[in-house]
Amino acid sequence: VDTKDPIFKVSVEAGAKPGQKYVSSSVVRVLLKAEDDNVDPAKLVVTDNGEVIHDVKWFANTASLAIIEDGTHKIELSGTDAVGNTGEPSSVSFVLDTIAPDVTPSLSGSIGNNGVYRGQVTVSFSLGDEPNEDTNNYHWTATRTLPNQQPEEISLTATNFKTYPFTADGTYHITFYAVDLAGNVSETKSVDFAIDATAPQAQIIAPEGTVTNDANVTFNIRKPMWEGLTA
Repeated sequence: VDTKDPIFKVSVEAGAKPGQKYVSSSVVRVLLKAEDDNVDPAKLVVTDNGEVIHDVKWFANTASLAIIEDGTHKIELSGTDAVGNTGEPSSVSFVLDTIAPDVTPSLSGSIGNNGVYRGQVTVSFSLGDEPNEDTNNYHWTATRTLPNQQPEEISLTATNFKTYPFTADGTYHITFYAVDLAGNVSETKSVDFAIDATAPQAQIIAPEGTVTNDANVTFNIRKPMWEGLTA
């Protein structure tokens, strides 16, 4: 007489660490075990996200599955032994993601002439519909250049977030990349923009002394630091 319920165990044996939710391996191997003296593979049910996997090859009381398709997976083992004792289902869940994220930058601010911004520019990054975005894993560097000066690297208070405001006048060059939750690293890209928030200085040059006839008056618009930019 066999009244003992089988014990089912499902675990990841290769391609991911125990308990790892997001996986970037090309294949994840899942180990299935049915611990019982009367194991009958025909009465065991293996599913992936609720869909039965029919081609499981059992060797005694163990089987191994190779999961290669990107996406969310829940591998579950359930069923009975040969005499009908029902075991408690066992499962393992993970997200397989082998695709590197594609980062898209966006700039927001008030644009003037020649594409130059009149004030603060907020730079934001997005992975679009990437389901495994890690909002704390954006990495970027920024340099600012003033006319007739060498570029200087800007010390950012946060270099791994997805948005940052820039306020000082200058031409900016931003390089950036992102890492998703599975550890896939995006291509490094760059974006450029310029800020000119400094108002021009008007200078009036009039003839000296008393003028009794028509005279020429000269107006000069001076922007000592930004002669090459018009906002």
